[in-house]
Amino acid sequence: MYKQTSPADGWHFVSKDEVSGKPIVFPLAAWAVVDDGSAVIGLVGDVLGGGPRRESSSYNSMARLIGVPPIEGAYKHVNGMTMAELAAVKSNDSSEN
Repeated sequence: MYKQTSPADGWHFVSKDEVSGKPIVFPLAAWAVVDDGSAVIGLVGDVLGGGPRRESSSYNSMARLIGVPPIEGAYKHVNGMTMAELAAVKSNDSSEN
């Protein structure tokens, strides 16, 4: 659980695909302070559906925010992203429609 959350407008978690080397970009929905106050983490929408409890069909349909994937990466504001990273964001946006 989290002690506090706040919007993360313009922030993303950026990583690289290990095979292609292309950027993988997850738009952040919010920042969260963990319960003990020891860290602030970025939260993303659960794009996979189900999170750690995928076996439950009722759990699959719940909307929720989760921490960023457990992969190497960095938080970046849109103003500090490369053209390739920005293109990855636009590519994700157009594939959802």
